[in-house]
Amino acid sequence: MPCTISDLYGYRDLTGALVGVGSQVILAVPQTPNQFISYAGTWRPGNGINPLAVGNPAFRYGEVTQTDGTGAWSLVLPYAATETFPADPPPRWTLVFPDGSLLTGSVPSVAGPIKVRDLVVTYGWAWANQLYVAPVTQGSYARGTAVFTGAGTDVAIVFATQFVDSSYIVTHSPGLDQNNGSIPQVGHSNKATAGFTLSVSDPSFVGQVDWEAQL
Repeated sequence: MPCTISDLYGYRDLTGALVGVGSQVILAVPQTPNQFISYAGTWRPGNGINPLAVGNPAFRYGEVTQTDGTGAWSLVLPYAATETFPADPPPRWTLVFPDGSLLTGSVPSVAGPIKVRDLVVTYGWAWANQLYVAPVTQGSYARGTAVFTGAGTDVAIVFATQFVDSSYIVTHSPGLDQNNGSIPQVGHSNKATAGFTLSVSDPSFVGQVDWEAQL
């Protein structure tokens, strides 16, 4: 039985009430498609591309849901321990919210429904500035989009499958800052076979940076 995660997406108004926002897309993205998922006891590969997950190539293996008129949303994810293979190390999923914030962790063996707070407080999920990307060509080519939310200058890019070596070339193309329309300076550091760090010059930058890594 998979785990149901459900909650409300909205904002706090001047009276202190939560106002739900409808028609907002929330995604759940697996760390890698190179795994098997149990469907009622039948194991299937997890590399099917979801046609509803448009835009960022990193999202194409994920689940997509949309908030209703009250801001309510729900996703159903496979247990990490018993419905995903291999289960060691524990496979992770990332929830991607409309503002670009990311929440990452392993799916607990609990039917639910459970709330986002439960994931953090009870099951060890953590807010992150990380984007887990499945390489287009395993070990030699990867691409994706890093989302900056104005919370810092760095995003850690982690390859789902490690590169053969760390001599790959990284290119990046920043989008416009949603705050003022400017284009930030972008650089990278800490290249390793497992990934690298993507950095922008302004910690308040809100926007996206497309990147590619290729041997």
